Amino acid sequence: SSWCEPCKLEAENLEKLSDKITIIGIAYKDKSGNISKFLNNFGNPYQTIGIDPNGEIAINWGVYGVPETYLLDSDGVIVLRHAGPLTRQIITDTFLPALKDLRP
Repeated sequence: SSWCEPCKLEAENLEKLSDKITIIGIAYKDKSGNISKFLNNFGNPYQTIGIDPNGEIAINWGVYGVPETYLLDSDGVIVLRHAGPLTRQIITDTFLPALKDLRP
């Protein structure tokens, strides 16, 4: 979300993570013009971006704040959920080990 300050903080880390995995984003309660500006300013690590203008998708996923990140396995099952911005330490200590567990 372009209005989300923690989203701006994690943008660089998502960019680095996108070299290792496919990242799909959801623009939560945002406008397309603002989304484009955000991506131009902070980079675009996303393979695709869904639009959730009213927050309905977020409700279905149980999101209670932004940013929130989910790691899904090849069957689409959530194996990890992180609320808050992704820091280098969280990626190193939590996400990368979880990725190794998913890959044979």
